[in-house]
Amino acid sequence: GSGKTAAFAVPSLAQLTFESRGSARRPQILVLCPVRELAQQTAKVFRDLCFHNRDVSICEAFGGSPRGPQEMAIRRGCDVLVATPGRLVDFLESRVVDARGLKFWVLDEADRM
Repeated sequence: GSGKTAAFAVPSLAQLTFESRGSARRPQILVLCPVRELAQQTAKVFRDLCFHNRDVSICEAFGGSPRGPQEMAIRRGCDVLVATPGRLVDFLESRVVDARGLKFWVLDEADRM
């Protein structure tokens, strides 16, 4: 449920809030989920936790949905990226996602991947 998600979301967001992001908005937090539904649920928890801070950009990257809107959102700037393995690999290989700025990498339900 969202309690486990909050257990890693809150500390990572707190760190993000207190650090300068600079001009390049590469993802600082990456959450890797085994399936689209969990990725969507996880992104919603992050959005709910950031309701007071509209400056935090949360992007999603998963299959079963058009690639274009996801790619455009990431290219506009992304602080938190919630992704599934296949789409993440696709976006890494095509250089849509730049992982050099990552500070947190969470494997959610790693036993299912």
